[in-house]
Amino acid sequence: MSRQVLYVSGGSALSRLFERALNPLGYDELTYLPEFWRGMSELKKQEFGLIILQAPLPGLKIDDELVSNLRAVSEAPVFLLGWDEDDPAGGFDGFEVVPPPMTAAALTQAVAIYRKPREENELLSRLLAAPGFRTFSEAAMVHLLHGASAVQIHEEEVLFEEGAAADAMFFVLAGSISLRLGDTELESVGSGGIFGEMGMLENKPREARAVAAETSVLLKVQQDTLQESDQEFRSIFFELVSRVLVRRLRSTNSRLRDR
Repeated sequence: MSRQVLYVSGGSALSRLFERALNPLGYDELTYLPEFWRGMSELKKQEFGLIILQAPLPGLKIDDELVSNLRAVSEAPVFLLGWDEDDPAGGFDGFEVVPPPMTAAALTQAVAIYRKPREENELLSRLLAAPGFRTFSEAAMVHLLHGASAVQIHEEEVLFEEGAAADAMFFVLAGSISLRLGDTELESVGSGGIFGEMGMLENKPREARAVAAETSVLLKVQQDTLQESDQEFRSIFFELVSRVLVRRLRSTNSRLRDR
């Protein structure tokens, strides 16, 4: 499977975020083009593993003729981002409608769900190699993905406040999250990192505020996913949490020594 993505949209504002969010799913590079027919020319030159068509694309109608022409040059799955959920274009084989809102989280979730039954090994191997997932076995990763959802949060947007209920934890797929107590930043969690796990495990209110340092895409894991897991998943999960806690303790000790 090609690791290239063809992204056709009237604007390129989301292209970098999409590229970063899709990277853990096995896609390394995104090519942006503003017009579909220029995209068709590009498909004739190189192989792509994924095609994203983001609405609105004036004058573009997904019909038998267009699908036939597209399939003559590429068999890559096509994701129609921002299309109406009931659009008949989603009825063509290999065409997946991703209804509004048009976010990297919505796209990431759709691609992950689409790929799991078809190319599970490729998806899992890429995720298992990511920093935040290296302790997971293949079976544990399948369970994690089954109970997770993608969330997009914009720069300076608050994900949760201090004192909020803690019923989920988060993996950072792209971007970074600042954990703050008042005006003090306690920790910056970057791509591959996790946060929110202690509040979820202890079932206690959040002890800090989580704010996006930049537009970020997160994998949200609900408390139910852990409660419904088997012993293997729990063992792997708690090993991951232990490593995170050790790293945080060392970081805290280092800061105290530097004072």
